Amino acid sequence: MTSNYLMKKLTGFFATGVAIAAFAAAPALAQGPPIQAPTVDVQINPNLVKVNRRQAIAFKPFEARDPKTGAPISPTASITLANGKQMTVQQYYAELNRLEQQFNAIGYSLRDQQQKIELQQLLIDQPALQRQIQNLRVANPQTATVGAPGAVKLTPQALQTLSKEHAIEAQKDAQRAQLLGGIKVLGNPNTVHTVKSFNYTLGNNSTFAAFANGKLDLTGKSDLTTVYGEANAGGSVLGASKNIFRVTGQAAAPTTGVMNGKLTFAV
Repeated sequence: MTSNYLMKKLTGFFATGVAIAAFAAAPALAQGPPIQAPTVDVQINPNLVKVNRRQAIAFKPFEARDPKTGAPISPTASITLANGKQMTVQQYYAELNRLEQQFNAIGYSLRDQQQKIELQQLLIDQPALQRQIQNLRVANPQTATVGAPGAVKLTPQALQTLSKEHAIEAQKDAQRAQLLGGIKVLGNPNTVHTVKSFNYTLGNNSTFAAFANGKLDLTGKSDLTTVYGEANAGGSVLGASKNIFRVTGQAAAPTTGVMNGKLTFAV
């Protein structure tokens, strides 16, 4: 039927539109005001964190000296930090040496010259992650991308071509209906309704994870085919989950006239 023929066409239209909307929205978001989300308190499971311990080193406290001149300084003198906060020299060096002693216990020092030191790391279940990746590949052997061969281009010419092809297929359906003659079919033989959905997760919500879900709802009649789709994507960081964006779209292809559609992209 016409609905079956348009399923692939409209699916391609919706999927390509989602991708194009994402690319189109990116520059606008980059130029607009910064997006601020509310602060979320999270509890980190210590069993998911590995401390990269080294051999402990002897604690050597920092001497109280003027940060600019290096000369000895009175414990009661005031120091202004880079953030504008003020404290006494005694308070500053007490905190500094407390941190130094903690680092020394696991084999590090504030005197280290490395530009980057990895003190801790989250434990990721690599075998489970690889299984998730493989499952996604099996479920989507031919994942479409923008600009891929056969992708539907959202141009007036493409929409006009789809409309003409739809009209041709509708005429074929009318011819098939005439061949049925006086045969009576129970129900509504000219209506097809199909719903396809997906729900994918990659990673572990306790550490880092990404998810995507959505559905495509198609209704095809002898004179009109409509499709509605939605997609959501987001992620989790240390157990706190958030939706990043949502896309909804709908399109209608009548037997006569031009196919039309609407796409909404929300961050």
